[in-house]
Amino acid sequence: MNSSDGRFAAPAKSVVSDEDREFVFVRHEGDFFVRRPVTKGQQVDGYVEILDGVEEGQTVVVAGTFLLKSDVLRSKMGAGCAH
Repeated sequence: MNSSDGRFAAPAKSVVSDEDREFVFVRHEGDFFVRRPVTKGQQVDGYVEILDGVEEGQTVVVAGTFLLKSDVLRSKMGAGCAH
C-alpha cells in the first residue's frame, strides 16, 4: 500500500527476520522470489511502514513467507545437513 507522500506500507506478517535482520520477499520473475532487507518504520493496524528496501512497483509476498524463509534456511545448511 502506497501513501500519497511515497511511503510504502505492507502487512506486518510479510516482514520476517533472520539473524536479527528483517526482510521481505519480492517477486523477481514468474514464480521466483528474492529476499530484500528492509528498514521498518511505524506499525499500525497490522501494517508496517517500509522505509527502505522495497521499490515502487515491486510485488511483496504476504502469504507463504514461512515457506520461502524455510527454503532460505535450508540453503544455508547446505546439502546433506537436513534429515
